[in-house]
Amino acid sequence: GNYRTAIEAVLEVYSGVPVDEFEPKTLVVIQKRFEQRGYARGYCNKLINLTRTIFRWGVSQELVPSTVADALKYVRALRKGKTIAPETEPRQDVPDEVVERTLPALLPTVAAMVQVQRRAAMRPNEVCRMKVGDIDRSGEIWLYRPGQHKGTWRGHDKVVPLGRPEQEIIGPRLEGKEPDQHVFSPRDALEEKKVRDSANRKTKVQPSQVKRKEERAANPQRNVRDHYDSGSYGRSLARGIELFNRHIEKQKKENTEKGIDIPLADPLPHWTPYQLRHAAVTEITKTDGLDVARAVAGQKTINITQRYNHADQKIAIRHAEKRSMPKAEERPRE
Repeated sequence: GNYRTAIEAVLEVYSGVPVDEFEPKTLVVIQKRFEQRGYARGYCNKLINLTRTIFRWGVSQELVPSTVADALKYVRALRKGKTIAPETEPRQDVPDEVVERTLPALLPTVAAMVQVQRRAAMRPNEVCRMKVGDIDRSGEIWLYRPGQHKGTWRGHDKVVPLGRPEQEIIGPRLEGKEPDQHVFSPRDALEEKKVRDSANRKTKVQPSQVKRKEERAANPQRNVRDHYDSGSYGRSLARGIELFNRHIEKQKKENTEKGIDIPLADPLPHWTPYQLRHAAVTEITKTDGLDVARAVAGQKTINITQRYNHADQKIAIRHAEKRSMPKAEERPRE
């Protein structure tokens, strides 16, 4: 999608210009268009970098003179305070108290994803793409190896240790599934929604509704994906928060009309799956230090991938073992 945005911006202005006439000042015009559209400064710089990447690819295909692609690197990135492009607000952690209040408002599948992601400090895409066969359950600590993740193209071998709390959530969702099936499926969530809607239904189901349901089952038209992506995961979370807040507003309105003064829960703030990872990394940093947090989160640079790969895995496993230790009140008395 980002590449498409960059390409379309170039074609809007320079679709008829020969490629060997694309100069640095031409790229600056595109850069200013991004500013005028109100894109954030970081996003503007990202799109310019992607445009450069497109031209470098063109060189590899012998479609673009190398001198053209090389010249584009001299276009300076937008600097903070030196551009009309706005700055994005730093991503904030979501408090655990807010997460706990949100869980009952979500479908069980989405709530399970939130809990696993928060505990294991995973990226949203990693919890979305988790497959049964990606989880090694041979040891006390399960090891989840994502088939694809942010560092795959760099050759990073990402391993996410899963302790007892995560295993208790994931375990029941592995039963009856093949290795290539996803642990968290929108299809499961759809069935959960049907059960919830049926339980909350206040009117009797009409024969015509039963007939339509049977017809839809015989000729399904809705194509439900077998796994979430970061977008659909975020939308499911936002939808749960929205429905909860609507319910609270409705109750407040009804109580006001009836003259009832009963304290109700506060509306939930909007938050995203990305904030869960930030919260997890922040907590680990405070309790165990930066190096442990870096290892658990799988954050490493290309230069030290080989040197720290196994060490990081051991550090992350030790942290998972710590999470799996019984709490003080659960330990048997001597």
